[in-house]
Amino acid sequence: MQDIVARYTVGQGVTQTRVAIVPFSRYAKTTLQFSSSSSTAATKNWISGMGRTYSSGTCTGVSMKHTTDNVIAATKPNGYRNGVGGASTVVVFLTDGNPSSAGYCGAGSSRTSWLNNLKARSDRVVPVGIGGGIATGYLATLSKNMPSGTPYISATYNNLGAILDDLTQAACPTLQPTQNPTKFPTAAPTTAQPTQSPTTFPTASPT
Repeated sequence: MQDIVARYTVGQGVTQTRVAIVPFSRYAKTTLQFSSSSSTAATKNWISGMGRTYSSGTCTGVSMKHTTDNVIAATKPNGYRNGVGGASTVVVFLTDGNPSSAGYCGAGSSRTSWLNNLKARSDRVVPVGIGGGIATGYLATLSKNMPSGTPYISATYNNLGAILDDLTQAACPTLQPTQNPTKFPTAAPTTAQPTQSPTTFPTASPT
């Protein structure tokens, strides 16, 4: 998460990014609220000391209900800025497992309505499956307004660095690429096209 946050300018300004974090397992809890994400460095430091979540289980519906009620709608109806200045409310949903049973999570038949409520309050939902064995159909049902043709992002624990660009661009398609290196290696280039040949004419003087 630190490397994801590092791609954004986090702060209180109108054009800056606010961050909230909701870890979950069987239960969910807001551990960082929009109003507390004062800067990129402070948010990264907070994440480094966050620790683990509370119990076993992957209660997707519980986490989405909590996020809707206690993060998105707790500030304004549709997120902290509520669309002011073109701001979007984006949910990046990271999971390392398929959802636990509704009975275990105490969700019953409410799980689908909780997901629909989250989507109604959000401009985009970006599902990210980490590790093997996660049902892609399940991830696809969580998606909303993904900017690419694939409705979800998948990664193994060994190639998390390779999805950072895809993840940050999916969450914010207008984001400029970061100039800061991460601890992960850069992915291999995907094109063999050479650099354009130089011309015989000098570059025009700057204006």
